[in-house]
Amino acid sequence: MACCGLTPYNNYTQLCCNGVVREKNRGGRYADSCCGTEALRPDQTCCSGTVHNVVDGDCCGSAVYFKGEGTFLCCNDNLARKVAPTDMCCGSTVYDGGRQQICCGDRVSDMSQADACCTRNNGSEVEFHSSNEFCCNGAIRKGMDLFCCYLRINGELVAESYNNNTHCCRYPFDIIYPKLGGDCLSHLRPS
Repeated sequence: MACCGLTPYNNYTQLCCNGVVREKNRGGRYADSCCGTEALRPDQTCCSGTVHNVVDGDCCGSAVYFKGEGTFLCCNDNLARKVAPTDMCCGSTVYDGGRQQICCGDRVSDMSQADACCTRNNGSEVEFHSSNEFCCNGAIRKGMDLFCCYLRINGELVAESYNNNTHCCRYPFDIIYPKLGGDCLSHLRPS
């Protein structure tokens, strides 16, 4: 005899499943472990406290599937059906793996709208179209006299955009310097 919470039970014929007493022999089938508050047989699969009558299943959250079949993907504990062999997870959804779609920041976009992904200084991601934009702490429209400078701040490289007509990106790359006398070198000349 043993205790299951405050309830005594026979640990040879019963299981204690999260404070609930369950019989090991369930209609001629033997349960040898628990799944949440339910008894679990060897021919069942436990997924996040839910019992499934499936042998050797794979879990995706509380759902069960067979990973080896290749018909489903588990995307952040969301079970999603694959449409094509190239399908991949993008956050909690499925996308075509880069054929006509892009995954950026756990969001799916059509490549007609965006074809690349830009990581901002804070780690978040934004999509952009490389034919008319470039990446510099976000998507920056090309042709606006803007360039990207990688500054060394607190031991990290930080991307910052600047106007090439009015400012300079130069050594020691700690700030974006204003142009003096129309050039960037006047700061460095001895007086």
